[in-house]
Amino acid sequence: MDMKTKRAITILVLGIILMVYPQFAFAQDWVPKEAIKMIVPFNPGGGSDTRARLICSYWEKYLPGDKPIVIINKPGGGGILGLTEVYNAKPDGLTLVIMDTVGMVLNELTADVRYKTLDFEPIGQTNAYTRVLVTNPKTIPDGCSWQEVVDKIYDYRIATVGFGTTPHMGVVAIGEVGEFYDSAKLKLVHYDGTGASIAGFQRGEIDIMIGSIESHSSYAADGLMKFNMVFADERHFMCPDVPTSVEEGLRNVEKINAITYGNSVIFAPPKTPENVLSVLQDSLEQAMKDPELIQKGLDAKNPLVWLSAGRCSEINQDLFDLWSTQKEALEIFKGQ
Repeated sequence: MDMKTKRAITILVLGIILMVYPQFAFAQDWVPKEAIKMIVPFNPGGGSDTRARLICSYWEKYLPGDKPIVIINKPGGGGILGLTEVYNAKPDGLTLVIMDTVGMVLNELTADVRYKTLDFEPIGQTNAYTRVLVTNPKTIPDGCSWQEVVDKIYDYRIATVGFGTTPHMGVVAIGEVGEFYDSAKLKLVHYDGTGASIAGFQRGEIDIMIGSIESHSSYAADGLMKFNMVFADERHFMCPDVPTSVEEGLRNVEKINAITYGNSVIFAPPKTPENVLSVLQDSLEQAMKDPELIQKGLDAKNPLVWLSAGRCSEINQDLFDLWSTQKEALEIFKGQ
């Protein structure tokens, strides 16, 4: 076989491979030909919606081509409706979703969902939520340590931002993992969202809650609530004087910190080609590192926290594995 014939065969084989397996094409070959749909599986005006609109307004600048990213709200089933739509969407990079991994995992473990969390393709993390023990200055003027909370836990009224939400499931799981208390005896007060729980603080209806630094720092600054302990390995830059769960010596603290970790991730459908994922991931990373966007997050007291797709995959697996073992918390969620 002469050299010319070998070259022709090689070119033919490569052409067939690229037609059958487009993920082998160069990343820069993919340019969105239509507007990208960003599904927000919650109502307009909420945290996910606000975050998506801010981030996507910058992400558009770094995507190749000139197509916009259009926000589409698909509320329903605690995110299940929107997630299912994206899970079943054509894996062409034109339909994405923003969602917290814990919410996806809890839905999958406790409801009849038609998706698998770990099948989604992460594009990158946009935010993280560091949980913090919050007390109400109206009912606990001097605040309290974790041990003081545990000593009186059955007397305290504990707020959540809704049945089955991470603050609810977190306080149940913390009791189970650390063997601090019987979660069935807790006085839980379920509010419809963060705003309603803040009103409960103002009215003195509750004593404590597991909140998040990023969502509640402005209220703490105004004296409406007090941060007492951060569920983290290191102190947080937004409340550097507040001790951590490690410093407080909680039992099984590594698992507890992992359970209470919350994150917001942008996902593509399963089996999205690698060349498409590369463009989406690289352009989102550029947007997330844009100084102007970073400053807007800080100004809103909801700082952006970027993590790569690879790191998101690791965290998603860890969260799925960890929450799968929280039998008591999951049974409570199933019974809602």
